[in-house]
Amino acid sequence: MIAFYFDDLQRWIYIHHHDVYLMKLFQSYFCIVFVLFYESLFFYPTWCSTIIVIIIIIIFYGGIGFHSFIHLIFHIHLSFYYVKVYRVFFIIITDLKYIQHFHVSHNFMAIHCSQKLQ
Repeated sequence: MIAFYFDDLQRWIYIHHHDVYLMKLFQSYFCIVFVLFYESLFFYPTWCSTIIVIIIIIIFYGGIGFHSFIHLIFHIHLSFYYVKVYRVFFIIITDLKYIQHFHVSHNFMAIHCSQKLQ
């Protein structure tokens, strides 16, 4: 059901804006938000978890080219790295503040993403 929703949204962006770059931008934002959500469930990301996320994204998007696949691996693993550093910094303060800040940041990214699409 989620896959259908994102397909419809991508189709809407393409029809209304005729801008493939904007559609790619949306995909990038979705990848980042999805990775942050997925990575929040696990404390230690590995290449295995990265590949699992990539497979899930391919299910959402359908077939993608080899070049795009390499980009996905790079961006997702890089996102894991940043979230890991970001998490360690806030855990040092307190777990509660870390969790609150993570959710605020996640919501901000989702709002920022929706504003870009409007």
